[in-house]
Amino acid sequence: MKRAADAPSFAVRWRAAFAVDELVRVLRIGAPLGAMFTLEVAIFAFVAIASLGLPGLAGFWGEVMALLSSFRPAESLSTPLFRAFMIAGGVGTILTAGYFLWMLQRVNMGTTPEKWKTAVIADVAAIEWVSWVPLLLGIVALGLFPALLTDVTQEPVNALLGLFK
Repeated sequence: MKRAADAPSFAVRWRAAFAVDELVRVLRIGAPLGAMFTLEVAIFAFVAIASLGLPGLAGFWGEVMALLSSFRPAESLSTPLFRAFMIAGGVGTILTAGYFLWMLQRVNMGTTPEKWKTAVIADVAAIEWVSWVPLLLGIVALGLFPALLTDVTQEPVNALLGLFK
């Protein structure tokens, strides 16, 4: 369930990573991107924050379901072991938040070198919006209305769980 709920966020993270990688490698900027590509950086920041499990965004439901299932595991499973997994998951979420904030700062903020201050480089092209908009809307839609996904997957999940009884 976590992977399915996080799919739009995952897709956008990869799209953002490739876009930033392309900018850095092709243009050889080697400098923070925030001053030159404001829309690209805003999308990149939104995706990083969305993947942390912020309420109202798609990643939240995956994080909550994973932690809740560790808090109350099935009767045949070891409750102390799964509570330890829950604590590890919480610590991992906190470490991930710190890493994403550090990454956003290093990639997007700072002083632009002189050779790039006068350069005219397009930010987000219209064709890129065609791929960005559905993914960004999917992150918000699944975050606000998780039943769009959970209602569809409930029966197959129950059928799979029935195999283990």
